[in-house]
Amino acid sequence: MSHHDQRPDEHPAKSPSIAVYPGTFDPITNGHIDIIKRALRLFDRIIIVIAVNTEKK
Repeated sequence: MSHHDQRPDEHPAKSPSIAVYPGTFDPITNGHIDIIKRALRLFDRIIIVIAVNTEKK
């Protein structure tokens, strides 16, 4: 059944929107927090990936 064949009261399931925000966050700043808060309004889930940069001092 295609979505065109569905009855008006039936809607296909919507996949959650997911954002990935990678960074070292070393240190985490108010700018990082601001971006995360803004993204929470746009996406269903945010995956924050904390990386290590051995070159950063």
